Amino acid sequence: MIFSIPRRLSFLALFCSIWTQVEAQWSGATVDTLTRDSYRDEVGPQSFAVDITNTLHAVWQRAKTGGGWRVFYSRRAAPSLWTTPSEVGDSTLMAFTPVLAIDKPGNKRYVVYRASYASSDEIVVAQD
Repeated sequence: MIFSIPRRLSFLALFCSIWTQVEAQWSGATVDTLTRDSYRDEVGPQSFAVDITNTLHAVWQRAKTGGGWRVFYSRRAAPSLWTTPSEVGDSTLMAFTPVLAIDKPGNKRYVVYRASYASSDEIVVAQD
């Protein structure tokens, strides 16, 4: 029997097919933890990028003590440890869904996220 897959689903079908064929397992992967706190973290979407010096950069959404969500950033240059997470942007606002990009020629970091103001939500770009 031949199945007809709509064009928009063809990539998903191919991905699922390959996923099941490779047993869904990485061999020899390095596993590391960014958030090492004494309390249980609630984290949301993450974004990673590598700069021209092969430093790994990460941003993520995290529940803040006392309520609300914030965006945090950390980096790791091999073979050192992750830097202490620092908050990105205005700490008085709720912040969600961060995305990280590196300008390779200038090695500048950009974080785009959604910030929640009293009456509206805005898209914010932070640059170091």
